[in-house]
Amino acid sequence: MLRFLPVILVVALLGAFAILKFLTYNKKYKRSRNQVADLLDSFLGEENGWKAWDAFLSCPLEDENLETIRIRCANLEREFPPDIDGQFCNDKGIEVIRAYIAELRKPLGGMQ
Repeated sequence: MLRFLPVILVVALLGAFAILKFLTYNKKYKRSRNQVADLLDSFLGEENGWKAWDAFLSCPLEDENLETIRIRCANLEREFPPDIDGQFCNDKGIEVIRAYIAELRKPLGGMQ
């Protein structure tokens, strides 16, 4: 029985990993408009903005409007191909991101 212990342990670990992956597979994250604007702002303004960008693009969002923005941003590289190596997209794509930031920072409901 002891000689099968490593096999049993590996199978148990793989099973636990599979269950954990299944439980988190369709997880959608709750982010506010301000949090999304902050992530986009970080991407444009910080040297390590790629971390914020990756966090934004890799996590589906609960809010449908924010999810639409996330998906559009994920495709900006194709829609507005970079002019220079190392860029994510060209200046028109950056303008789209800035417009999203401005839109997300506006108060909802017209109250100021």
